[in-house]
Amino acid sequence: MRKDSLRSRRRTGKRIHPFTFVALEPRLLLCGAVDDDHGHEQVIGEPAIFETELPVATTAATADTSVAAAYALSSVPVLNSRLGAPATLYLDFNGAPAMTWGSYSVPATPAYTNDADTTTFTDAELTNIREIWSRVSEKYSPFNVNITTVAPPSLTDRVAMSDVIGGAGAWSGGTYGGLSYVGGFANSLPNISFIFSANLGAGDPRYVGEASSHESGHDFGLQHQSTYSGTTKTAEYNPGNSLIAPIMGNSYYAARGLWWYGTSSISSTSMQDDMAIISGSTNAFGSAPEDHGQSISAANPLTVSGTSLSGSGVISTTSDRDYFSFTTTRGSVTLSGNVLSVGPTLDLKLQLYNSAGTLLASADNSSLGETLSTSLSSGTYYLVVASHGSYGDVGQYTVSGTIGTTSTVAAPSNLTAAAVSGTQVNLTWTNNATNASSVLIERATGTGAFVQIASVAANVTSYSDSGLTAGTLYSYRVRATDLAGNYSPYSNTASVSTPSLVPTTVVLDNASPTGVTITGTWTATTGAPGYYGTNYTHDGNTGKGTKSVRFSPNLASGTYQVFFRAPAYSTAPWAFATNVPVDINSTSGTTTATVNEQINGGVWVLLGTFNMDANSNVLIRTGATNGYVIADAVEFVPYTAPAAPAALTAAAVSGTPVNLTWTNNAINANMPVDINSAGGTSAWSTVVYAATDSLPTTNSTTAEGKSAAMAKGTVVQILPSATFSTRPIQHSILDVLADPASSVLG
Repeated sequence: MRKDSLRSRRRTGKRIHPFTFVALEPRLLLCGAVDDDHGHEQVIGEPAIFETELPVATTAATADTSVAAAYALSSVPVLNSRLGAPATLYLDFNGAPAMTWGSYSVPATPAYTNDADTTTFTDAELTNIREIWSRVSEKYSPFNVNITTVAPPSLTDRVAMSDVIGGAGAWSGGTYGGLSYVGGFANSLPNISFIFSANLGAGDPRYVGEASSHESGHDFGLQHQSTYSGTTKTAEYNPGNSLIAPIMGNSYYAARGLWWYGTSSISSTSMQDDMAIISGSTNAFGSAPEDHGQSISAANPLTVSGTSLSGSGVISTTSDRDYFSFTTTRGSVTLSGNVLSVGPTLDLKLQLYNSAGTLLASADNSSLGETLSTSLSSGTYYLVVASHGSYGDVGQYTVSGTIGTTSTVAAPSNLTAAAVSGTQVNLTWTNNATNASSVLIERATGTGAFVQIASVAANVTSYSDSGLTAGTLYSYRVRATDLAGNYSPYSNTASVSTPSLVPTTVVLDNASPTGVTITGTWTATTGAPGYYGTNYTHDGNTGKGTKSVRFSPNLASGTYQVFFRAPAYSTAPWAFATNVPVDINSTSGTTTATVNEQINGGVWVLLGTFNMDANSNVLIRTGATNGYVIADAVEFVPYTAPAAPAALTAAAVSGTPVNLTWTNNAINANMPVDINSAGGTSAWSTVVYAATDSLPTTNSTTAEGKSAAMAKGTVVQILPSATFSTRPIQHSILDVLADPASSVLG
């Protein structure tokens, strides 16, 4: 084990310059096995920043000797950069207890301070804490990790790690800016790094932020970024230049410390892609999720307040392009993309497009933020915020700007969209403009972009959009325009899905959130058993003729069996009506069934089979009824007639008995088959079975044999039975109403 102390480094000839900060840093390998050919722990010690003598002017923090308010160590502000992220980096400012850290026995670490008092915080120290958090958050904003000042429940591998910030780390045997284990976040080594703020310009927030980001980079698996001359290492820490330097090199003195792609400290041929390693599968948290649309069709609207625009986001990769939309009247527009004022890593560019995708203006100059100004006609435009494109040009931004004056054309309101079939949506809205010349209607399909589909006169307040695709989500918005080309703001957006052309079973309960219209006062209760859902409702036996419940399932066109359900009457506290009119409104018109709600309670009762579409519904009325009218649930079940039996044979055994066999093809019948016969020209009649015969039963695709007494020359037909009055509760089984006959044999 080799440890280079501050004193030994001075002996190697490093010259100390007055009024500056000097980076001194040893790299330590602590062997965890007897020989180096086996597993080992790698601990990295980092540069210290210290004053060689009292500076006249320096960027380092100085001790706060003024009388200031004192705050408890528990007063660290609660800060989170990405709540809900799968990984956490905890910045621990209020000290840590003694611990065993790998091969070290670490005494208690004092709280962060820029003066001699480690028992309380001053206003200046709390301000520094916020700045340090902001700087580290910016560095890690491209990744799906939360930088926080709130201690996690535990430091579980691949879930959480901690940067303990405070003290000088004398226990390490040297003077360092920090210590960390390479890969500690994901492997079995400690998930803790130490940032020795006392060695970093007396807690200077810039230096502490850079050191914390650097040490955390080690924990996430990074080596140093180094420089070489041929194969000879010239600097363990790549110093970059005054503008940029690697976070994993020495970024104390550069304007921006960035993630880097370059030669690592391992060798001159070992290239390290910092961002790929941090976001890789070893750490498992990945890059930050996309926060804005990446195309015109997926653009997010900028926030508009009067003539001001605003927005914000994160550029997480150099290929990230965040699209924003805004609508303006004719006039000048100014748009700015702004990076963080403290510790920015992003160098951004701006691009402005029209609705056709034509580039109108761009800004990508030497500054980190950009501003563009131009004159636009009335319309909707798209601002793109992107990276300048160099490695490490990623981070947070805000958007600000001004647009033309607010339109004098009032926006339409109360837009509604109703799917009347699988191929048509009807729109209605309220026109509020007195100076409009027309109303423009726009439609988006699924998550696609809005496209204008029609223009109607200013006094028109409805539109039918036909030729649509069934089973598809459509969104609509409208706006008004005047003869001068000024546009109103958009109305609200109304979305609706056209019903699928494939019929599906729909159950509407009295408590369903959609599809049920209750007219008059009805009372929801659970007084009688056997109801569907959470309760049923009744009319209170009052207001006859003024109350109703309509069940509108918005069905795909097709044939349906309609079932009615009410709770069991036997124990009900009131007299249920026995003459409830139930209207089935189908494509063929209205069929009225009279339901006795005192029988068949708690089961599904078939009302009939009907051709229905999106406008079909069932209406329960109360007029002239003789008791409490119950509205519980209605079910609509797609109906397909079962296939006919086939391969019927009839063989006389002796005398009049005949043995019959057939193949049953009806996989959706739930009743026994009927066997009918006719002699000569006689009408079909049901076969009288021999006393020893059992009744036929449904058995899909299986031949069955039955004998019956028949006269010579009798012909036979077999069809699935249609005999039933109530529907089983297991309503996934289809019932049979009318079925084709099998072949007839003489």
